[in-house]
Amino acid sequence: MGAGIDGIRKYLKPLITILVLNAVIFVFAAILHELGHAVFGLVSGCENIRVVIFDMGVLSAYTAMECPEGFLQSSYNQIMIFLSSYFFILPVSALLFVLKNQRVRFLGVILLGANIMASSYDLLLFYESRIVNFLLVLTGLLMIVHGQVKMVMNIFSESTFITQDEEDMLIESTRSFIRGENQTNEQDRGGENDDDSS
Repeated sequence: MGAGIDGIRKYLKPLITILVLNAVIFVFAAILHELGHAVFGLVSGCENIRVVIFDMGVLSAYTAMECPEGFLQSSYNQIMIFLSSYFFILPVSALLFVLKNQRVRFLGVILLGANIMASSYDLLLFYESRIVNFLLVLTGLLMIVHGQVKMVMNIFSESTFITQDEEDMLIESTRSFIRGENQTNEQDRGGENDDDSS
């Protein structure tokens, strides 16, 4: 019974860690995405800018603002609305990815993947192309899956398996045991040879 509970705890902790990390990553991605839109709206002369991270009505994050008449009809503004979602995501994702710490690299991949998927819906506001939209969603999804796999492998390897120090100790103790066994066998053989000679 105790062993079963220990086994559950052993896997429960990494699972909770994965769930919490995912919640933080996707909320953070939504905040950075919408902040990009808000900053572009601000420099473009829009007013009453409001970033909404979660709305029960639409079940999505969005940025509400009042912009000058004809704002969305401008090709430049349309392109910048799409690109503005990357203003903050790209630097943060790049920073996480170039860090030597393998534990945080997957966070940058997931962040960027989530933003690519979200930006595909921004693009639909003024450019309806199923192929482009599909490619953006697919790219974002593949990045998220890749990052998730790396994250799960990293967390479970740290939580459920032995550490590097423990592995080194285990290898050393195994070597010592083998050396001791060989010495014992050599002593036994030496004793047998003495018996035969007598």
